[in-house]
Amino acid sequence: MPTNNFLFYFGQIVFELARDLALFPLWWYTRGLFELAQKISQFWADSLKGLNLVVWLKNIFVPMYGQRDFTGVLISIFMRIVQIILRSIGFALLLLLGVVIILLWLGLPVLILWQIIWQLT
Repeated sequence: MPTNNFLFYFGQIVFELARDLALFPLWWYTRGLFELAQKISQFWADSLKGLNLVVWLKNIFVPMYGQRDFTGVLISIFMRIVQIILRSIGFALLLLLGVVIILLWLGLPVLILWQIIWQLT
């Protein structure tokens, strides 16, 4: 005996779609924001390890290439200071990028809703 389950499954799909649309803002501003913040903090930690900024700071007064004369030490310190400054600027830009992404995450649904309302009026 063939049965047609179209209406049953259509009703379930419509119900789940309405539920997902209703719960989307709750997820976006709670769990979604938390997961994004975790990913960005992991990105910052990986970037800090990749830039080796801590290693450069620890070894600022260690002469490069074992050259212990005055000129070698002076050049080593100068080069390490330049590297620390450039790497700090790079890390600051990555921090700024993460903050901008979080702010976009917070403002994007509001902006989209505002644009939809503006287009309908």
